[in-house]
Amino acid sequence: MRNIHQGLRLGNKRRRDSVDVDFFRQSVGRVCFILDDQYPCLQVARTSTCPHAPSSVYFGAPTLKDISITASDIEQPMLLRILEDLPVLCPELERVVIKHPTRRQNCTHITYSPDIFPACNQFFYDMLNGPSGSSTLRHLTTCITLTWDDVFLLAQMPRLETLDATVCAPPEYPEPPLPEGAFQSLIHLKLELFELDDLMDRLLGGIDCPGLESLDVEVTETPPKEPQIRRFFERVALGTFRDGLERLRFEVWWHILPDEWDECVPGISMSMRTLGPLLQLPSLASLSLMVPRICLRYPDDFRELSLAWPQLRKISILQFSNAVSPADVDGLCAFAALSPNLKSIAFDVNGDFIPSPPYYSPEDMPLRSASVRKVTCCVYRQLSQDEVLAYLKFIFPNAVVKPTLESDRRVRRWREWDDE
Repeated sequence: MRNIHQGLRLGNKRRRDSVDVDFFRQSVGRVCFILDDQYPCLQVARTSTCPHAPSSVYFGAPTLKDISITASDIEQPMLLRILEDLPVLCPELERVVIKHPTRRQNCTHITYSPDIFPACNQFFYDMLNGPSGSSTLRHLTTCITLTWDDVFLLAQMPRLETLDATVCAPPEYPEPPLPEGAFQSLIHLKLELFELDDLMDRLLGGIDCPGLESLDVEVTETPPKEPQIRRFFERVALGTFRDGLERLRFEVWWHILPDEWDECVPGISMSMRTLGPLLQLPSLASLSLMVPRICLRYPDDFRELSLAWPQLRKISILQFSNAVSPADVDGLCAFAALSPNLKSIAFDVNGDFIPSPPYYSPEDMPLRSASVRKVTCCVYRQLSQDEVLAYLKFIFPNAVVKPTLESDRRVRRWREWDDE
């Protein structure tokens, strides 16, 4: 144990309360426990369960507050052990991250075996009913799919501020409503759903937290139709958090759509009627939508959107279906004129009927915005791309205008836009 302690000191000259397990790959063969009497100030651990890491890495310091675990299929037994022991040995734990291995780590994702779900549920139960009598957990990111039983336990954790997970509930399972005061401290909620079903409706309806600021939802398997999306937006607008919600991101994964989805499939086209409930979110500052198809009318819909949110700083409304031509680029003039705080904008646009800037008559001169710093657009017809970019640069003179090709529709993802 003396050598381990020295290795920690050598590997963390600047920070004595943090350790990265990768440091031990060459200096230590197997590490089992680092307890309070050996390393009393350990607060952060980065552990890897990939085959190239030590085979039994575990940190059980009572002072541990932050642990990040890379979970691979081959080391599932060790993950089960960690989940069992953490609540007992680490009563001050505040942040838990369980993530898939990266491609560079050359190991497979953990499978959803019958052992994982009960172990995960027991971990949440033990965290909720820990030695201190109340869970200290503030942040949970997990690649292990959560059941409704897991959500029910997490909803009772009084300090939980961030939840990032995939949630799935079998339709035949009788799911009780969330308890009173559910997720009372939640600030950031990011969910991956296999489909946009009643599960999301019950979850949003049960959140009793006016402090929720960020809601991020991705649909990964079954593409939702317009009534389902509208119902989701309606539930958001009715939530206890509606007045304080600042960021909303909703994305349907493009790869789940069949090849014929670009044809005139009924029931998928969104419109201003679909977006209508979101106009009731007074504090919204960032809106990002990636949907199969959306039709916005010019100029009424753009004017309504630009006036809806006084604090709007970022807006991205994109479709990946080629079946419907997007609105004319002139619609973005409404944001230049009526959204003074806007910094970033991303839309699909059609530029068939715009004149070049030198030919504007005084009465047709569009209003310009000096506040916008980034414009991202996909031009519906490439023949008009140069004119569209010139037009956008004219109305947003201080912005970096970034075009994306129509052929990129099915591969683009806007995470970099959200991270700015």
